[in-house]
Amino acid sequence: MVVTWITDLPARVRLVERSAARPIVVIEAQSGAGKSTLLADLDRAHDGPAAQATLTGRVAGRGQLRRRLHTSLRMNGLSDLSTVLDQGGTTDPVPTLLRWLSDHDETLQVAIDDIHLANDDLVSLLVDLIEGWPTTHRLILSGRRLPDALRTALATVPHIAIGPRELRLIPDETRRSLAAPVSARLDDDEVALLTDRCDGWAAAIALAAIGLERALKTSSGAFTRRLRHLTAQPATFPELLGSLLTDASPNVRAAVRRVASLPMFDDDLVTAAGFDRGIDAIADLGLPLEPARDGFWALPNAVRDALAADQPDEYILRRAADRYIDVGEVGAALDVLGAAGLEQDLAKLLADLPPIHTAQIDSAEHAAAIGGVPPDLLAEHPRILIHLADTYVLDGHLEEYRAAIGRARALVPDHGPDTPDLGALEVLAADCSVRLVASDDDLLIAEAEALLARPDLPPMARGRLLGGVGRATAGRRTTQALRTGARQLEQAAQLLDHAEAPTHAMASRVIAATVAAWPLGRYDAALEQLDRVLHAGRNNQRIRVATLPYRAFILIEVGRYAEAHAALAELRQTANTIGAIGNERSAAFARWGAAKLASQQGDADATWAACRAVERSDATVDTGHGAFFRADAAQLLARVGRMDDAERLLADARDRDPGTTPLVATAAFVVAAYAGDRALAEAALDDLDGGLAVEPRDRWRVTLLHAYLLHGLGDDRAQPLAAAAFEEAAQLGYPDLPFVREPEAARTLQPLAARSSSSARDAAATHGPRVTVLDGLAVVLDGQTVEPTGRPAELLGFLALHGSPCTAEQAIEALWPDGDRTRGRERLRTVLRRVRRDVGDLIERHEEQLRFRDGVTVDVDDFLELVRQAGSGPVTDEDAAAAALGLYSGESASLLGLPSWVEEPCHHLDRQAMAMHDLVAEAAERDGRLDDAIRTLFDALRLDPIAEDRYLVAARLLAEQGRRSRALQLLEDGARILEEEGLTVSDDLVRLRGYLERTNTAASRAS
Repeated sequence: MVVTWITDLPARVRLVERSAARPIVVIEAQSGAGKSTLLADLDRAHDGPAAQATLTGRVAGRGQLRRRLHTSLRMNGLSDLSTVLDQGGTTDPVPTLLRWLSDHDETLQVAIDDIHLANDDLVSLLVDLIEGWPTTHRLILSGRRLPDALRTALATVPHIAIGPRELRLIPDETRRSLAAPVSARLDDDEVALLTDRCDGWAAAIALAAIGLERALKTSSGAFTRRLRHLTAQPATFPELLGSLLTDASPNVRAAVRRVASLPMFDDDLVTAAGFDRGIDAIADLGLPLEPARDGFWALPNAVRDALAADQPDEYILRRAADRYIDVGEVGAALDVLGAAGLEQDLAKLLADLPPIHTAQIDSAEHAAAIGGVPPDLLAEHPRILIHLADTYVLDGHLEEYRAAIGRARALVPDHGPDTPDLGALEVLAADCSVRLVASDDDLLIAEAEALLARPDLPPMARGRLLGGVGRATAGRRTTQALRTGARQLEQAAQLLDHAEAPTHAMASRVIAATVAAWPLGRYDAALEQLDRVLHAGRNNQRIRVATLPYRAFILIEVGRYAEAHAALAELRQTANTIGAIGNERSAAFARWGAAKLASQQGDADATWAACRAVERSDATVDTGHGAFFRADAAQLLARVGRMDDAERLLADARDRDPGTTPLVATAAFVVAAYAGDRALAEAALDDLDGGLAVEPRDRWRVTLLHAYLLHGLGDDRAQPLAAAAFEEAAQLGYPDLPFVREPEAARTLQPLAARSSSSARDAAATHGPRVTVLDGLAVVLDGQTVEPTGRPAELLGFLALHGSPCTAEQAIEALWPDGDRTRGRERLRTVLRRVRRDVGDLIERHEEQLRFRDGVTVDVDDFLELVRQAGSGPVTDEDAAAAALGLYSGESASLLGLPSWVEEPCHHLDRQAMAMHDLVAEAAERDGRLDDAIRTLFDALRLDPIAEDRYLVAARLLAEQGRRSRALQLLEDGARILEEEGLTVSDDLVRLRGYLERTNTAASRAS
């Protein structure tokens, strides 16, 4: 066994110091022995990120631990690590957490208190955590009793074990716990004797100190008598506690016992228990109080154990359960009713649980509470299981969700939609919704419509069922079915909003966007729905990560690449934060998006690499067993000429295809069209009903690629088909879609289509060359990137940075500032000819003005437009700011050789970029994502290392996370850089640095 026992009874400071020598600390002692005090000391002494979770209730599961750690991390601003736990709803969080820890050197301290409450599932998780815990981090486990499985796991790992004997206070610590007037009246021998009589037990010494303070307030004589009594013989905890209540009336003693039966209480509950003055009355008795949550207090566990009545007052317990529900403490409400055996009340609470509260309880705790409901009550209230199913689906346990619905349905008599029981009606609606999603059956639609016709169908049940109908309807993929499904899903979301089920409503809107609006080609509507969800769920990382991939895919599809880059960057950051094991799904979606982007931009190697990474991932990225991804990847690879890989993935998609969508048949047509295989392409087209079976958003694409195939074979039918394709795309409101999604085919067919399609002519005019400056000067022309050099590069850069148009005189002055004006005009004409020769007719000259011709886009203009969007609304737009930063690298000036005219426009762009960094940082701090805020502040400091205010903000945020040394180092680095630049360090920086130095010194003394 690798274990260190502390046997020399060190002071608490020594305990803290010795605990730092091992990666795992175990504190096992009875209630009141001082475990919580030691945990607080360890937290204060730790310099670095930390999180603490205290388990509660009769039994605690892994969901409760994950939730409480997540809350602690969010409160401490550790948003990266909170994401690890937020993603743990569908998978075991231990591998993700351990991978994250192995990738980070800075010591993380995780403390878990009251582990004796852990159920078998949570104990199993803690065993895995112990066995894999890295030595560079610290895990603290504390409780009254160590589960046997944890004891066995600890036997083989380095750890420190601290028991009751080690927790005993020494006289010096006793003196520090006394009030100053009491301490001043006691000599060292008296303090030592008092410590001995209380056996060094922290809770007993605390009660003795309270008794002495109360006696001193009465008189010196009372103090002397009380001290003599305390030191005359060993003092037991019950005796000390009883002495505080000596003068209390029987009614007050009964009220105390009622309060002691509660895990927490506020003024209302204390008054209901029999105290006229609420919390103040308990404090006046001298009973110790601990803060529990805003407005709520609790008695220490040792006091509760000693005072609680053998037969709790049912009235106060019911009153407490109602109060806990009011403040969102659902688990506490279930615990007090279940522990008291109030089965009827427990069943009623579980049956009437508002939807908004299902997100506040872990599914394992929910199931455990239902275990306390007898079968007859469960049969009387089958909707209890519907609420459990909702908890399962929010935790990502879909099989358990369906099983819970099935259990509920088995309890309901088969009266059909005419049942008079509203609870049974809700169960029937939930069961029908599950079956609708799993099967495309007209009979089920009829059954659902019969239930929806019931005017007394509860709003939550109606919203759930209407969402199932909408999803099933949209699944038929016809234009009319998609429109109807979209309408039904939005109605469902509104009903769920009114039913105060925001998470369900957000899920309905994501489904509406992805299975209805997007397939219809209503891109703006789909993005609006997804953005609404992202805003409503901005503090829910699970919802954000589930929504971002679809937003990125749609943005790529319509050519809004800067915004798509920002969404994919956030997904990659999520994956990096959690680690390759922890959120492979985020990483896979980010790579899938990268493959889509690279394919549309003609980058074959990047497309292949990204597709290969997703294919080799174990993550589940579609509901077709991987068929849908492979079908899409086959099309992406065919577009860039990787035909062998495309055909291999298409074959794999066919093998996996569940047959629920025509996506694989669409891929077969696309691959055959790019391969020039007319027979296979037209056979696939027949399978797609001539293209009508394809989603409306892709019908123009099928027409275009059919034309592309025929054009390559010299078939005259290519021309009308090409014209039709451009018109179909324009009908969606995005006439340039052919150039965005199928650039090679669009460029080839546009001259043909333009003969009879005005949309083709318009698309060519608006989808022209692109000039980029922010990441190096280049021109993207017909899918190819050209990097101009010399004077043509300078002229293009001048127009891009200063804004088009400009006068010829301005251009001559910039390019040849010291030259003759007549000679300058000749040179300008020469440069214009060279531009036409190298990159085409990008620049037009109208008398004395130079401008980019219509259809030329410039990344500087896109950047500035995103900057405008970010700050134009009543609330700053973090997504627009992030998209702007995605375009900006700060390299524009250096890549143009630093001519004199570059300085001012580049400084302007730098200032705008710095403003975007500040905007992103402020938004992240508001949302509690301090890691994100610190990252963007560091990015800004790399671009502008003398911005003192950013050092101050970043250091403050680091200190809030407990990273005091890192905060101090950052301020010292900032002061050094400022001084090297000849700048004066502000008083604010000096004060913050001094505060951190004092704090670090105090923490060092404590450890």
